[in-house]
Amino acid sequence: MKTQTGHMESQTKILGDSVAAAQSTADAAKDQIQMMKERERARVAVTPLKIQNLYYGWIGYNNILFEVENHGQTNAFNVRGQGAAFALVIDGESPESIPGGAFPISDVVKAGATPLTSEAGFFLDDGFFNQTNPTRAKIRVELFGEILYDDVFGRPHATGFRYFMTVSEFETTSEGDMVKIKTGSLWRKSPNGNYST
Repeated sequence: MKTQTGHMESQTKILGDSVAAAQSTADAAKDQIQMMKERERARVAVTPLKIQNLYYGWIGYNNILFEVENHGQTNAFNVRGQGAAFALVIDGESPESIPGGAFPISDVVKAGATPLTSEAGFFLDDGFFNQTNPTRAKIRVELFGEILYDDVFGRPHATGFRYFMTVSEFETTSEGDMVKIKTGSLWRKSPNGNYST
């Protein structure tokens, strides 16, 4: 009886060791699959393009163009975006511009392909430069939003972006409701609002 009990204990230990080894192997395989998914997934990024003019008054509408690019290894699917752009006069009491709506974007962003161009717009009303000389105004232009998409494995992701540009030098033009932005004004990432999941 003692011998039989000893054999059972030995077999139970061997079985337990086998189960533990199998679980360890399964965990390692799961980790490798997760690493492969992270390596092969889509990674969508946004880069704003340079703006040269600001329109106000009866022209009033400003398009802020930006590029949407997939730096990942596989395509991004079910892509949709929301966000806006706006401008305000930092010095003076001019009213804030009216933000635009959601921006158009293709529902597939291919990996390694030429970046897609999209836009967010805003209006500047007649009173935008009333409190200050247009050539001396200090303007802050912002572009912000979020792009949602699924990777090839069906997992959801989000890319949040927020950029700003401070412009303090303008040139007037023969078009009365437009000011030309002098060179040197560059987009910068805001401290908040930029993320990737």
